[in-house]
Amino acid sequence: MPPRKKVREAIFHNLGLKSGSVLLSLLLWAFVIGQEVYEVKYRVPVIIHGVPEHLAVVDQSVAALTISVLGQPRVVRLLSPQDFDVNLHLDSSATPGETIFEIPPDRVRVPNGVRVIGVSPSRLNVKLEEIVERQIPVHPRVVGRPAVGYRLGPVTATPNTVTVRGAASVLTTVDTINTESIDIANAESGFQQRLPLLLHVSNITSIDPSVVNVEIGIEEETAERIFTGVAVACMGPIKAGNVVNAACEPSRVDVRVTGLYSAVQQLRADAVHVVADASKATAEIGSRIQIAPVVSGLPADLVGVVPAPATITVSLMPPD
Repeated sequence: MPPRKKVREAIFHNLGLKSGSVLLSLLLWAFVIGQEVYEVKYRVPVIIHGVPEHLAVVDQSVAALTISVLGQPRVVRLLSPQDFDVNLHLDSSATPGETIFEIPPDRVRVPNGVRVIGVSPSRLNVKLEEIVERQIPVHPRVVGRPAVGYRLGPVTATPNTVTVRGAASVLTTVDTINTESIDIANAESGFQQRLPLLLHVSNITSIDPSVVNVEIGIEEETAERIFTGVAVACMGPIKAGNVVNAACEPSRVDVRVTGLYSAVQQLRADAVHVVADASKATAEIGSRIQIAPVVSGLPADLVGVVPAPATITVSLMPPD
């Protein structure tokens, strides 16, 4: 028999039986795969339910449990920590102190098709404390700098204390409660703003009131400015009905002006005058007398002085 014919007979001999065997193998493989299960571990946060209003959880031995589950791949792959419910519930008779929860696998609720085979740790220690109430001072939190020439003035909060409720051990560590930041960058005048209170600690149950009114004071600073080379106006006395000529030495001086920042900055140099007034002098012509210079022409809220010399030498000369 030719070789090719032998190959064909080998292939097609009992073809039905061979096809059935292949089909049975495929079905068996699908069944085995369908029955395969995976073990997967999930980290599930611990949530304590039913905490009485007069108590707070201040400590617990772990923040999350490791839960091991078995299930078909198509099921366990879709799970998330939110699909687990660990039934940890306090009753109304709970008292301050330590409470212990035993957590066997059957205490964990999971979706259908999944079985819990382990919880680690299987015991949870929880510490409870009494809720207390304290009056805490308010601290307005100010950031930034006012405009040039201005400074931060008084800052007040109304009310300046608030009632805070929370775990006793927590409140003993709280000295003040901050407001949300208030920015005074480039401010030139005071203002008011309502701000929420912020307390970044755990186990605080309430803050009353939670919003306060803050008044920010912005004050103008005192500034100084030097005007150089200001001419000295000499005033001689009147003798026999004639004005005596007077010459000053030095004839020009520097003037230091102080006052509120805005007024000092707005002052023009030609508004600053210095006078050596010898009009009431009784000295004879030809005399040299010492006169304290006087700064004039300034607004009432500004002060001008001649830092040096302290006196001007005025020479009295015959009238023209």
